[in-house]
Amino acid sequence: MDPTRQIRLLVAPFFFFASLVLAYLTAGKEVPLQNNILALIGVITLSTLPVGFLISSLAFILLRVLFRAFGSNFETHLSEEDIDRIWPKLNTSIGRHACSKASKSGAMRTPKDIELYVAATFDHGILYEKSRGVHEWIMRVFTAFMTSVNSLVAILISYAAVAILCLSPSWQWWLCTGVIVIVLFIGAWRAQRTMLKMFEFQTHRMFEGYPNR
Repeated sequence: MDPTRQIRLLVAPFFFFASLVLAYLTAGKEVPLQNNILALIGVITLSTLPVGFLISSLAFILLRVLFRAFGSNFETHLSEEDIDRIWPKLNTSIGRHACSKASKSGAMRTPKDIELYVAATFDHGILYEKSRGVHEWIMRVFTAFMTSVNSLVAILISYAAVAILCLSPSWQWWLCTGVIVIVLFIGAWRAQRTMLKMFEFQTHRMFEGYPNR
């Protein structure tokens, strides 16, 4: 497993378990540490990756549904002009508008799935080959975005767990987790905005050995 994916899978469970433990403590409960500490550590350790994968999958589904509801992708947002500049570089036998569909205004629009394929091919193929540093920078920003979103979803899941367990955490817990949610949301928003703007900028570049417009 690549290190960036490990980060996305490991950070979110920390927020989930930490939120639950704090909720338990501030609700006036005592964590049974004396006899069960090793068992508790073992359960958390063994469940970290599975819980992280579950949270990551849920976050992916929520992002896909939310952005598709607004006619967009969370991984990329290319204009038709951006795709026109990228398409000749892809060296594909598929025509530029072979997969396009007419919008309500009559203009030809690229389906969101095809837009994602174009962006992924350009980033992991051409950028990776010609400007690996930029590709890795984009991946780091995307990792920051997904880690923030996964952690945010982890805290929201902990809210549901607190309700299911019938805990009544103090206002300090609500304040602490609320502030963290706001910080994670702002971090995710800024990371995605930066990533999309950088990617759009890269579509204007000219690469030796590739058709340039």
